[in-house]
Amino acid sequence: VTREIGEYECLRAAKYVTQTVSNGIEVRQVNMLPKSSFNGKDLNIMMLSASPNNWHGADRLIRGLKNYTGPVKVNLYLIGMYAPKVKKLAQQCFNQCIIFTGLLNKAEINAIAEKVHLGVGTLALHRIPLRQGCVLKVREYLAMGLPVIYGYEDVDLMSNASQKYAFQVPADESPIDIYEIIRFAATAYADVDLRQSVRNFAINTLDISIKMKQLQDALVVHHYRGIKQF
Repeated sequence: VTREIGEYECLRAAKYVTQTVSNGIEVRQVNMLPKSSFNGKDLNIMMLSASPNNWHGADRLIRGLKNYTGPVKVNLYLIGMYAPKVKKLAQQCFNQCIIFTGLLNKAEINAIAEKVHLGVGTLALHRIPLRQGCVLKVREYLAMGLPVIYGYEDVDLMSNASQKYAFQVPADESPIDIYEIIRFAATAYADVDLRQSVRNFAINTLDISIKMKQLQDALVVHHYRGIKQF
Protein backbone atom coordinates (compact mmCIF):
# COMPACT_ATOMS: atom_id res chain seq x y z
CA VAL A 1 0.00 0.00 0.00
CA THR A 2 2.90 2.33 0.83
CA ARG A 3 6.66 1.94 0.58
CA GLU A 4 6.90 2.56 4.31
CA ILE A 5 4.67 -0.43 5.07
CA GLY A 6 6.54 -2.53 2.50
CA GLU A 7 9.86 -1.80 4.18
CA TYR A 8 8.40 -2.76 7.54
CA GLU A 9 7.12 -6.07 6.17
CA CYS A 10 10.54 -6.80 4.65
CA LEU A 11 12.06 -6.54 8.11
CA ARG A 12 9.64 -9.22 9.28
CA ALA A 13 10.12 -11.51 6.26
CA ALA A 14 13.38 -10.65 4.53
CA LYS A 15 13.18 -13.43 1.92
CA TYR A 16 10.15 -11.85 0.27
CA VAL A 17 10.21 -9.15 -2.40
CA THR A 18 7.69 -6.35 -2.14
CA GLN A 19 6.06 -4.16 -4.76
CA THR A 20 4.21 -1.06 -3.65
CA VAL A 21 0.83 -0.48 -5.28
CA SER A 22 -1.23 2.24 -3.62
CA ASN A 23 -4.97 2.11 -3.02
CA GLY A 24 -7.32 2.56 -5.93
CA ILE A 25 -11.10 2.86 -6.21
CA GLU A 26 -13.70 2.38 -8.92
CA VAL A 27 -13.85 6.04 -9.88
CA ARG A 28 -16.85 5.67 -12.18
CA GLN A 29 -18.88 4.25 -9.29
CA VAL A 30 -18.58 7.64 -7.57
CA ASN A 31 -20.92 10.40 -8.75
CA MET A 32 -19.16 13.55 -9.95
CA LEU A 33 -20.37 16.69 -8.18
CA PRO A 34 -22.13 19.49 -10.06
CA LYS A 35 -20.07 22.44 -11.24
CA SER A 36 -19.25 24.89 -8.44
CA SER A 37 -17.33 28.10 -7.78
CA PHE A 38 -15.67 29.89 -4.88
CA ASN A 39 -16.83 33.50 -4.44
CA GLY A 40 -14.09 34.47 -1.99
CA LYS A 41 -16.63 35.14 0.76
CA ASP A 42 -17.80 31.73 1.99
CA LEU A 43 -15.68 28.57 2.10
CA ASN A 44 -17.36 25.25 2.84
CA ILE A 45 -15.21 22.28 3.93
CA MET A 46 -16.13 18.68 4.74
CA MET A 47 -14.28 15.96 6.64
CA LEU A 48 -15.34 12.30 6.86
CA SER A 49 -14.45 10.14 9.85
CA ALA A 50 -15.66 6.56 10.26
CA SER A 51 -14.04 6.27 13.71
CA PRO A 52 -13.14 8.64 16.57
CA ASN A 53 -9.40 7.84 16.35
CA ASN A 54 -6.96 10.70 16.79
CA TRP A 55 -5.08 10.09 13.52
CA HIS A 56 -7.85 11.86 11.61
CA GLY A 57 -6.55 15.11 13.11
CA ALA A 58 -9.80 17.09 13.13
CA ASP A 59 -8.45 18.95 16.17
CA ARG A 60 -5.70 20.48 14.02
CA LEU A 61 -8.33 21.94 11.71
CA ILE A 62 -10.44 23.23 14.58
CA ARG A 63 -7.41 24.86 16.25
CA GLY A 64 -6.65 26.50 12.92
CA LEU A 65 -10.18 27.88 12.77
CA LYS A 66 -9.87 29.13 16.33
CA ASN A 67 -6.80 31.15 15.31
CA TYR A 68 -8.32 32.44 12.08
CA THR A 69 -9.65 36.02 12.01
CA GLY A 70 -9.93 36.67 8.27
CA PRO A 71 -12.92 38.00 6.32
CA VAL A 72 -13.87 34.75 4.57
CA LYS A 73 -16.58 32.84 6.45
CA VAL A 74 -15.56 29.20 6.89
CA ASN A 75 -18.15 26.46 7.41
CA LEU A 76 -16.78 23.08 8.48
CA TYR A 77 -18.92 19.94 8.20
CA LEU A 78 -17.57 17.11 10.36
CA ILE A 79 -19.34 13.96 9.16
CA GLY A 80 -19.22 10.71 11.07
CA MET A 81 -17.65 9.87 14.43
CA TYR A 82 -15.49 12.25 16.48
CA ALA A 83 -14.05 11.96 19.97
CA PRO A 84 -15.65 13.98 22.82
CA LYS A 85 -12.46 16.04 23.19
CA VAL A 86 -12.77 17.14 19.55
CA LYS A 87 -16.35 18.29 20.12
CA LYS A 88 -15.29 20.09 23.31
CA LEU A 89 -12.53 21.87 21.41
CA ALA A 90 -15.04 22.97 18.77
CA GLN A 91 -17.13 24.65 21.49
CA GLN A 92 -14.23 27.06 22.05
CA CYS A 93 -14.29 28.13 18.40
CA PHE A 94 -16.84 30.94 18.50
CA ASN A 95 -15.77 32.78 15.37
CA GLN A 96 -16.54 30.05 12.79
CA CYS A 97 -19.30 27.57 12.01
CA ILE A 98 -18.53 23.93 12.85
CA ILE A 99 -21.28 21.37 12.24
CA PHE A 100 -21.12 17.83 13.61
CA THR A 101 -23.57 15.84 11.50
CA GLY A 102 -23.10 12.39 13.04
CA LEU A 103 -23.20 9.30 10.84
CA LEU A 104 -24.94 9.86 7.49
CA ASN A 105 -25.95 7.64 4.60
CA LYS A 106 -24.54 8.00 1.10
CA ALA A 107 -27.31 10.30 -0.14
CA GLU A 108 -26.93 12.60 2.86
CA ILE A 109 -23.15 12.78 2.42
CA ASN A 110 -23.56 13.57 -1.27
CA ALA A 111 -26.01 16.38 -0.43
CA ILE A 112 -23.38 18.05 1.76
CA ALA A 113 -20.61 17.36 -0.77
CA GLU A 114 -22.55 19.29 -3.41
CA LYS A 115 -22.21 22.51 -1.42
CA VAL A 116 -18.62 22.23 -0.21
CA HIS A 117 -15.43 23.44 -1.87
CA LEU A 118 -12.83 21.17 -0.24
CA GLY A 119 -12.60 17.69 1.27
CA VAL A 120 -10.25 17.01 4.20
CA GLY A 121 -8.34 13.76 4.39
CA THR A 122 -6.26 12.49 7.29
CA LEU A 123 -4.24 15.18 9.08
CA ALA A 124 -2.40 13.24 11.79
CA LEU A 125 -1.02 9.92 10.57
CA HIS A 126 2.21 10.92 12.31
CA ARG A 127 0.48 10.13 15.61
CA ILE A 128 0.43 6.37 15.00
CA PRO A 129 3.24 6.99 13.67
CA LEU A 130 3.27 6.83 9.86
CA ARG A 131 4.79 9.18 7.29
CA GLN A 132 3.03 7.76 4.23
CA GLY A 133 -0.55 6.89 3.35
CA CYS A 134 -3.03 6.40 0.54
CA VAL A 135 -6.29 7.19 2.28
CA LEU A 136 -9.48 6.00 0.58
CA LYS A 137 -11.62 9.01 1.49
CA VAL A 138 -9.11 11.28 -0.28
CA ARG A 139 -9.51 9.16 -3.41
CA GLU A 140 -13.29 9.36 -3.09
CA TYR A 141 -13.19 13.16 -2.76
CA LEU A 142 -11.07 13.40 -5.91
CA ALA A 143 -13.35 11.03 -7.78
CA MET A 144 -16.20 13.44 -6.96
CA GLY A 145 -14.18 16.27 -8.47
CA LEU A 146 -13.43 17.80 -5.08
CA PRO A 147 -10.00 19.29 -4.23
CA VAL A 148 -8.46 17.89 -1.04
CA ILE A 149 -6.33 18.73 2.00
CA TYR A 150 -4.12 16.02 3.50
CA GLY A 151 -1.22 15.71 5.94
CA TYR A 152 1.12 12.88 4.92
CA GLU A 153 3.14 11.63 1.94
CA ASP A 154 0.93 10.14 -0.78
CA VAL A 155 2.73 8.65 -3.78
CA ASP A 156 -0.23 9.43 -6.05
CA LEU A 157 -0.29 13.11 -5.08
CA MET A 158 3.34 14.06 -5.62
CA SER A 159 3.13 15.23 -9.24
CA ASN A 160 2.89 18.88 -10.29
CA ALA A 161 -0.49 18.13 -11.86
CA SER A 162 -1.97 16.74 -8.63
CA GLN A 163 -0.81 19.73 -6.59
CA LYS A 164 -3.43 21.83 -8.35
CA TYR A 165 -6.09 19.71 -6.62
CA ALA A 166 -4.37 18.44 -3.46
CA PHE A 167 -2.87 20.62 -0.72
CA GLN A 168 -0.38 18.94 1.63
CA VAL A 169 -0.13 20.40 5.14
CA PRO A 170 2.81 19.69 7.50
CA ALA A 171 2.74 16.29 9.24
CA ASP A 172 3.03 17.70 12.75
CA GLU A 173 0.93 19.12 15.58
CA SER A 174 0.67 22.66 14.23
CA PRO A 175 -2.81 24.15 13.72
CA ILE A 176 -3.88 24.15 10.08
CA ASP A 177 -3.23 27.53 8.48
CA ILE A 178 -6.69 28.59 7.27
CA TYR A 179 -5.27 31.49 5.26
CA GLU A 180 -3.26 28.98 3.20
CA ILE A 181 -6.35 26.81 2.74
CA ILE A 182 -8.32 29.79 1.42
CA ARG A 183 -5.53 30.66 -1.02
CA PHE A 184 -5.46 27.05 -2.21
CA ALA A 185 -9.23 27.09 -2.77
CA ALA A 186 -9.04 30.36 -4.72
CA THR A 187 -6.28 28.97 -6.96
CA ALA A 188 -8.07 25.66 -7.52
CA TYR A 189 -11.40 27.25 -8.39
CA ALA A 190 -9.78 29.59 -10.89
CA ASP A 191 -10.14 26.55 -13.17
CA VAL A 192 -13.66 26.92 -14.55
CA ASP A 193 -13.71 23.19 -15.36
CA LEU A 194 -12.31 22.18 -11.96
CA ARG A 195 -14.73 19.33 -11.28
CA GLN A 196 -13.94 17.63 -14.59
CA SER A 197 -10.22 18.30 -14.26
CA VAL A 198 -10.08 16.65 -10.83
CA ARG A 199 -12.27 13.78 -12.03
CA ASN A 200 -9.97 13.16 -14.99
CA PHE A 201 -6.98 13.07 -12.68
CA ALA A 202 -8.74 10.47 -10.54
CA ILE A 203 -9.62 8.32 -13.55
CA ASN A 204 -6.09 8.43 -14.93
CA THR A 205 -4.24 7.98 -11.63
CA LEU A 206 -6.43 6.51 -8.90
CA ASP A 207 -8.79 4.12 -10.65
CA ILE A 208 -8.53 0.47 -9.64
CA SER A 209 -7.86 -0.49 -13.27
CA ILE A 210 -4.65 1.59 -13.15
CA LYS A 211 -3.58 -0.08 -9.92
CA MET A 212 -4.27 -3.59 -11.22
CA LYS A 213 -2.19 -2.84 -14.33
CA GLN A 214 0.69 -1.72 -12.07
CA LEU A 215 0.39 -4.96 -10.09
CA GLN A 216 0.22 -7.07 -13.23
CA ASP A 217 3.33 -5.42 -14.68
CA ALA A 218 5.21 -5.97 -11.42
CA LEU A 219 4.25 -9.65 -11.32
CA VAL A 220 5.44 -10.14 -14.88
CA VAL A 221 8.78 -8.46 -14.15
CA HIS A 222 9.38 -10.52 -11.04
CA HIS A 223 8.33 -13.73 -12.77
CA TYR A 224 10.88 -13.25 -15.54
CA ARG A 225 13.54 -12.53 -12.95
CA GLY A 226 12.88 -15.99 -11.58
CA ILE A 227 11.50 -14.84 -8.26
CA LYS A 228 9.00 -17.44 -7.06
CA GLN A 229 8.14 -15.81 -3.75
CA PHE A 230 6.35 -12.51 -4.23
